[in-house]
Amino acid sequence: MEREFKDGEDLLLYSFAPYPHARIQSFLDDKVTLQKIAENGRKKVMEKHTWLARAEKIVETVMYHKHFMA
Repeated sequence: MEREFKDGEDLLLYSFAPYPHARIQSFLDDKVTLQKIAENGRKKVMEKHTWLARAEKIVETVMYHKHFMA
């Protein structure tokens, strides 16, 4: 996930230790930034991580390798 998404831009990452409360609360208090992060994450998911996008990538890869096998 860290390869595809950027923390604080496309999603929010946190650990339960030591205390994530301040970071979580800061985003909950900033609805504009929280909405932008949600929109960015959704956009990336819709572009690359739907079943259709994955199926297209599989077909593309098979066709690429089929070209070299013929």
